[in-house]
Amino acid sequence: MGDMVRYSDNKIIFEADTSTDISTYTLDGRKVNARTLQTNGKFIVDLSDLPQGNYIVTVGETTLKIHKK
Repeated sequence: MGDMVRYSDNKIIFEADTSTDISTYTLDGRKVNARTLQTNGKFIVDLSDLPQGNYIVTVGETTLKIHKK
């Protein structure tokens, strides 16, 4: 994954290889559907449609814990 990861406006924005696996989970381990878009060499994981709460997003070998307000 690239050096820069941003979380803004319920979106995670980062650079990654196009074959990178991206998944989003609730804290109890349930996989949820978050829209993932690829544009201009960057990936955007959009959490806007998910309810408020804590989520774990895995991007390849990297794990991010996100609190969505």
